[in-house]
This record gives sequence, structure tokens and C-alpha cells, in this order.
Amino acid sequence: MRIFSLLTLSALLSLVSGPPRADVYSAACYLEKNPDRTIQFCTRALRFEQLDRKEYAITLYNRGQAWMQKQAYDRAISDFSGVIRIDPKDANAYYSRGNAWFDKADYDRAIADFNRAIRLNPKSAELFNSRGVARLRKKDYDRAIADYNEALRQDPSHVEALNNRGIAWFDIKEYDKAISDHSAVIRIDPKNALAFRNRGNAWYAKGEYDKAVADYDAAIRIDPDIPRPSLLLHIHSK
Repeated sequence: MRIFSLLTLSALLSLVSGPPRADVYSAACYLEKNPDRTIQFCTRALRFEQLDRKEYAITLYNRGQAWMQKQAYDRAISDFSGVIRIDPKDANAYYSRGNAWFDKADYDRAIADFNRAIRLNPKSAELFNSRGVARLRKKDYDRAIADYNEALRQDPSHVEALNNRGIAWFDIKEYDKAISDHSAVIRIDPKNALAFRNRGNAWYAKGEYDKAVADYDAAIRIDPDIPRPSLLLHIHSK
């Protein structure tokens, strides 16, 4: 963003009202938080021939992220693909396109893009966690757990990977391992309602109903809007 990196968005918008300038629209595209306005600024910036390839790719990427916010996944995929054509070694573009495929429930394509991102950036715990989630959706439990293991090897306090591995353990009926992972999350983040709910599910599966109720109650105290397990009513009726 060069000379505009220290300017506020309001200052940039005053420039936008003046003669059209590629760098102004590109900077506004980067700084704007509203996805509709981001798309507007990015699209205007992309019409200018003055943008060099790097600036064009950054602007295209930012528009792709705005499309993601609007759940316009096909348009996001198109923009991220454009970034990849400009720079085939952009790991973030593969990762973001993988997220778009994931949100479209196209898990094979998501995994393919996460694979490419991991080859380019093999030390990202987040990439391994994301691929693990896609593999979990495909019920490929062994590979999902292997990805979570690698994410946690790189970042032992990666809460999402711990929670997700706990879910995988639960799905294959390894309830003690699920409880161990969700307990680890709770030690790191005592306000993690999802971990309490997930641990409650594992306690319930083991027949430890008092412990399940305690965890469900803790989850609801932390987040009253958390989806309540249908098991909870069943437990209270025992």
C-alpha cells in the first residue's frame, strides 16, 4: 500500500471522490471492512492498467476475501484462482481457495488446495488443521487425526486442532482420548464453551451422566446461545 499505509480510510475516501487513481482504490480496497464497499473499491482498482502484477494480485485476493464474507464462494474461487495464475507459489491463495471449496462442501478440491498450500508452507499448523477438518468431513479419520497431530506438533496450544482431534476420537468411539483433548482445550481456554459441550458428549457416551450434565451446564453458562445437545433433556429425564 506504500504511501497510503499510514492513512486512515476516511482520508482515502476523500481522495476517491477526486480524479480516479488506481493506488487510491487499491488502498481503499485493502482498508475497507464492509464487504460490499471492499468489492466496489477492488473492482474499480482492477480496471486500471497502472497496477503492477503484485498489486493486481493483492487487490484480487482482497476482493476474494470480501466475496467469502458474502458467501459468494464461486466468485471468491474465481478471484483466488486469478491470484494463483499470477503467482503459483502463493500459499495463502491456495489456502483461501481451499476454504471456499470447503464451504461449498467440495472436500476433495479443498484437500487438493490445502495440499498445495502445505507444500509451499509446511510449517503452518493452521493448514494442517484445515486439511484435517476436510478429511474429517469425509470420515477419513486416520488421516484427519494425523493432520491434527502435525498441527499440534507445530503448535501444542492450537485450540482448534485439539478440539477437532477430540471430535475425531469421539467419532471412532475413543471416548477417553476425546475427553483428554477437550480437557486440554479447557485448561488452555477455560471459557471455551464448545470444548465443554464436546467433553460432555464423550462423558455421556461413557455413561458418566453427572459429568456430562456438569459439562453441558458449564457450556451453557459460558455461551447461552450454544446449540444444546438433545442428550441433555434425555439425561435430566433419567
